[in-house]
Amino acid sequence: GMQAGGVRTLKLAQWMTDKQPIWDRVVKRHGLTKKNLTEVALWGYADSQLAQDYDVITSTTKLRLAGFHPVVDTEGMFLDQLRQYREARILP
Repeated sequence: GMQAGGVRTLKLAQWMTDKQPIWDRVVKRHGLTKKNLTEVALWGYADSQLAQDYDVITSTTKLRLAGFHPVVDTEGMFLDQLRQYREARILP
């Protein structure tokens, strides 16, 4: 039910530098494993993946032709990772 905000261009690595006190409150409220926010996510890596200023078009056709046939369902992989983080009490 939350309204979407406007577009914001920012670097997460910079934006997250002062958010540790907020994360500490989330950890306390939900009984999570106490971790420094820099241990929870690599913000600079997220910046490199999310802030592309060009279109990224990829294909796995060459991999399949070379014999790499197993695939991982992206949505399933993310959901499994989030489940594991919740079980480890890293995320609420």
